[in-house]
Amino acid sequence: MHGSTLIGLLKNLDEKSFRAFRDFVHSPYFNNRSNVVQLFEYIKPCYPAFEDAKLERFRALRRLYPPGTSMQRLNDDMSKLSKLCRKFLAHNELEESPLLEKKLLLDAYRRRGMTEKLSEDTERFVQQLRDEPHTDILPLRLSMEAQFEAFFYPPTEKYTPFAPYLYGALHGLEQYYQLHKARIVAEILHRRHIYQEAEIPAPAAPAVLDMYRRLLDILESPKPHSGFEPLLDDIERHFASLADFDQRMLLDRLYHVANRRYEKGQPEYVPILFRIIKIADQYEALTYQNAITPVALVNYAAVAGMAGDLEWGRQFVTRCQPQLTPEHREAAIHLAEAHLLFYEGQFSPCLLHIGEAERYHAGMRIHAETLYLRTYCELERQKGESYLEEFQRCQKRFSKFLHHDARINKEKIKALRRFILLSSCLMQYHNRRNEKQRQKLHQQRIHKYFNGADKVYSAFWLQNHIRAFVLPC
Repeated sequence: MHGSTLIGLLKNLDEKSFRAFRDFVHSPYFNNRSNVVQLFEYIKPCYPAFEDAKLERFRALRRLYPPGTSMQRLNDDMSKLSKLCRKFLAHNELEESPLLEKKLLLDAYRRRGMTEKLSEDTERFVQQLRDEPHTDILPLRLSMEAQFEAFFYPPTEKYTPFAPYLYGALHGLEQYYQLHKARIVAEILHRRHIYQEAEIPAPAAPAVLDMYRRLLDILESPKPHSGFEPLLDDIERHFASLADFDQRMLLDRLYHVANRRYEKGQPEYVPILFRIIKIADQYEALTYQNAITPVALVNYAAVAGMAGDLEWGRQFVTRCQPQLTPEHREAAIHLAEAHLLFYEGQFSPCLLHIGEAERYHAGMRIHAETLYLRTYCELERQKGESYLEEFQRCQKRFSKFLHHDARINKEKIKALRRFILLSSCLMQYHNRRNEKQRQKLHQQRIHKYFNGADKVYSAFWLQNHIRAFVLPC
């Protein structure tokens, strides 16, 4: 055993630590192998020098094991005792760092979905790190990590990310980075002066850093950006090598900025949205913990419909049905099918499916009501029976819902009200048979309202509808 990893570890334990390690080895919580306990007790009298002849491997093998036992058995037990010693050292460090212990406890809450404890203890932990004076960089790192992980924990009905944590994580990261960099640069400059050391070139940055740089360019650009497709090419090429968090973050942020551009009336972003959805679906990144929200399912089906791939949309809905919560499953399936029927031009069956979806939460209600209004417009355009009364009842009901539901943010309400206004104009346009009245309505309201909108809900349908049926007139 002389010169082994095990003896090297044990030699570096002081008396107090060696006694504590004995208790660690004998604890059934950490070790339930009697052979390992027996091996430690055989080695223990040799502490601290570990130079005794009894540590010769063949001698130890004859003393500890039955005749005929192979040397591999001793080597295996030595390896297990070495692992126990490393675990003991790590455990010892944890006991001497209460801040690190609290951070690991937050990690345990997060992994087990204990959202109430995660929220309460993160707040206390961050406040403690702010209040206590620090002489080391560990608190900066732990504060940054705790706030980062608490903010990006998936939101649920019982857990809402605390926005200040995002900025707290950024400030902690900057301080941690600046202090670390200052220490390292100071040492490098010192060594250059004393030892005339040459600078070592930096290694190539990982591909994910370049992806984030390009994502930031897209997010910061106020105008249409040509970088979507090349960035998606690289994400798809390197997807398997990306961390789970980066896979979801890159695709999610690209999806939302493309969706924002689409909502501003730029239908060229629909193929980009659909491509992002298909990449995420291919690598099972559309779901989290084998679940998908009903709003997400309906959104993705609607994008497939807009992109013209109705077959993919229906296959996707069928595959994801088991991953929906039971209380929202039927409503989500009917609304998803209603969107696909709408883009297929099957407006009467579309109305039937919306009617089947009886119970909605806030997001589903918005999907249902806006689809009702669009469908009534399309049916009115076909100049069959009039749907003006149904449209007006839906418009009144939806406007009242937006007025009373405080959960919807102001920007979205503004976009939805713009949509209601424009769909009402289109309904009036199709309802009027006099060509002069139509022209006046178009010139004074429809064209003006749509082109002047900063953001409008259902922009893809509105723009296509206006171009196809209003502008040619």
